[in-house]
Amino acid sequence: MEKIICSWIAIALSVLISSGYAGSRGGMYSDINDELMNSSHSEAMAGSDLSMSSGASPSSTPANLAFDSLSTISLSYANYFHNAFSTSLLSFTTSAGENLGYGITAGYVYLPQIEITEHADTNGSGEPVYDPEIVSCSSIFFRIGLGWKTRIRESMHVALGGALNGRRTRLPDYRGYRIGMDLGAKMLLSKPGVSIAVSAENLISDVVIWSDAYEEVAYPHLRVGLGWEKEFPYIYGRLRIGYTTPDLLSNEGINYIGEDELGDGVSIEKPEYFKLYRKPSLLITAGKYGLEYTIMSRFALRGGLTQGKFSFGAGILLFGGRAGLDYSYSAAALAGTSQVSLTYRW
Repeated sequence: MEKIICSWIAIALSVLISSGYAGSRGGMYSDINDELMNSSHSEAMAGSDLSMSSGASPSSTPANLAFDSLSTISLSYANYFHNAFSTSLLSFTTSAGENLGYGITAGYVYLPQIEITEHADTNGSGEPVYDPEIVSCSSIFFRIGLGWKTRIRESMHVALGGALNGRRTRLPDYRGYRIGMDLGAKMLLSKPGVSIAVSAENLISDVVIWSDAYEEVAYPHLRVGLGWEKEFPYIYGRLRIGYTTPDLLSNEGINYIGEDELGDGVSIEKPEYFKLYRKPSLLITAGKYGLEYTIMSRFALRGGLTQGKFSFGAGILLFGGRAGLDYSYSAAALAGTSQVSLTYRW
């Protein structure tokens, strides 16, 4: 198995070095909708659980798949901006031996009731007639991941993982197709309860091919996640704290909100873009922070913060821990997002 994993990584790196897309344009926002494919658990912690999540979603490292010994199926639904659009996510993870795990994830984004006025007409008096064309857009996402771990010492495990991602986007006049590969690694120190994870997304040139022969490369991302877990037996609780860096390659686009002075003491928000090496304080200001407190292994409270936006949620396990229900709420400038997830383990 070690040879298979090493061969997979070697092939990925060789393709990365040799691949090139002449005529393709780069886009920092080509894969931004992947962030919508997330679980309620992770959303409640503002995406800070990179080193502790299941590994099924695109915002988690596939190396995490090696650490779950149970088979899990999960269904999530999220509603954005007062029904402006919604997302659905179905994932399945399981183990294939003591040190190997894999996962399959499918997601769907639906944006209904879009009014198109491009072909608006006028009446006999020359006045415009408001008769818009009503269309909808959608996006289908899939992910297949594999994780493998080995024990270095009694309380130290190291894991490697890889995942293939694909997406089909349907716009009113165009269709877009994208496929790419992510790699990840994780180190778990079980006695102090510390985990460190690395996620390399779009490692192999991830190209969005549109139906009008236009191609756009989704830039790679590199993130590091830290986690700490501690049991408190006297109060029957468990505390988990997570932190995830912003993209260390600075390929996420707008990553800082400054202020622009208009005069007379009036200022407005000014979105800006910085390279991390020019503004290392982004490791703090643009990082993702979250915590989870679980009571008696049954009820969990979660909270998160990233770039001034907070999120919170809760989860409960039923039927001896086999079934679970999770809820999260993420604040936003326009309207908050509610998400609910159902999980079953066996």
